[in-house]
Amino acid sequence: MPDLTKIHHLIRQEYGLDAITVSPLQLHDVAGRGIYKVDIDEDKQYLLRAYQQPRETLTRLLNSAETLLFLEKVGYPAPRVRRTTEGALLGYCSGWSGLLLTYIPGAMSTGTVAECRQIGEKLAELHNVQIDGTAILYSAPLENQSVEVGIPHCRWQPKDRVTQWKGRLDEAAELVPDELTELLEFSLDILSQVMAWSEMPMALLHADPNPFNAICTPQNEMIFIDWDGSGLGPAILDLGYLLLTTHAVLPEWPRIEPNRVLIEAIMQGYSSVRPLNKMEKQVLPIATCFNDAVWAAQNIPQVTGPGTQDWRENRTLNRFGARYPVLRTIGESALTSL
Repeated sequence: MPDLTKIHHLIRQEYGLDAITVSPLQLHDVAGRGIYKVDIDEDKQYLLRAYQQPRETLTRLLNSAETLLFLEKVGYPAPRVRRTTEGALLGYCSGWSGLLLTYIPGAMSTGTVAECRQIGEKLAELHNVQIDGTAILYSAPLENQSVEVGIPHCRWQPKDRVTQWKGRLDEAAELVPDELTELLEFSLDILSQVMAWSEMPMALLHADPNPFNAICTPQNEMIFIDWDGSGLGPAILDLGYLLLTTHAVLPEWPRIEPNRVLIEAIMQGYSSVRPLNKMEKQVLPIATCFNDAVWAAQNIPQVTGPGTQDWRENRTLNRFGARYPVLRTIGESALTSL
């Protein structure tokens, strides 16, 4: 986390704002980055995501800014981007880059049944946003100019990224420890099925929808925050991810037993706004497995071959590696609630 004087300097030089207070929001200090609430006055607050990197290297942060610009254009409620005084999406000063967003006041969702229903509705509203050809490359106003901005792919797309993950698993297959063989086979199976999808409805995805990224405002509106990784992708992947991560509010997490009540609440909210089509219903159980298949594909190659770490020292594999057999049942349970 940087010296706060550098954050003040970044805000002043790049955005022309004098902050009264800058307050760290992250729970733990992480070298080279930070999240801050920026108070300009009693009625104006922002959120700053800051990284000790040149802004040209922050592709994911830039992509989220472009997604948020489009959401502002179509009127979907989300944090709004504050451009620099020169019109850039990201500011840069003294080795630190930043994305300045409007601050969303309210309380983080705790995953109550009513909140889960509302989160499901809000995700469906996002997936209903029209992304025809004119939306994928659109004009964003900038000081009476028209700037072409493209909506990026979400963190799980394009499909050749899934192909790359599967390829790395194929290479690791002969070296994988016996204890991880079934997890590897699970990941290969899920990734192969997703690669085979054709004509799946595409949408603008949040890509990390979960109760901890949903803020209930004083007006009782649910608004998603933390749009890193957002962009275009199959809508069903977003819904499958939400069904999985909603279980994170339960005390037994990451051990999962499908919670029928929360699953029904999400599906009731979502389907009231955007009913699933036949193809999406068929693949929903696969979609609830997809996130874990991805992180398995990212982590298993790290523990195979000479010179790599013991898999028991890999926090992700240790914490989540045993839950994959039950993931499909979350999606199956969701289908029975329709």
